[in-house]
Amino acid sequence: ALARDLLPPASMDALAGGALLAVRRARGADLPRWMRLGWPALAALFLLVVWSDPGPADSTWEWPRWMLVQVLPLVPLMAIVSACSSGLGGVLGRLAELPPLLFLGRISYGVYLYHPILLAYAVKAQPWIPLNVS
Repeated sequence: ALARDLLPPASMDALAGGALLAVRRARGADLPRWMRLGWPALAALFLLVVWSDPGPADSTWEWPRWMLVQVLPLVPLMAIVSACSSGLGGVLGRLAELPPLLFLGRISYGVYLYHPILLAYAVKAQPWIPLNVS
């Protein structure tokens, strides 16, 4: 399970989705209509699957469930990336340009890279921390 979640091929679906979006944009095409209109339903379905399913009781369903949870949010995420790459206007655009959010955007990749190390230290320091961090 760790290899499935942490090795670079685990992100190939999202990378491929971004590449397809870039190719469409380079050819002057926007997202297909079904993606623009259907992403809220797919996002709701994803949330329903994640919140209602306690996980597979049988290990034969672990991989299919993982595929569903990993692939289902790609269309909503691609729709959001497409909208953001075109530029956001109005309230949402002003919200996205708040200084704290811009700062978070600048440091987010570093936070992504270093958070496992900090989490490992927090788990090792568990005896001295009054809260359960594991």
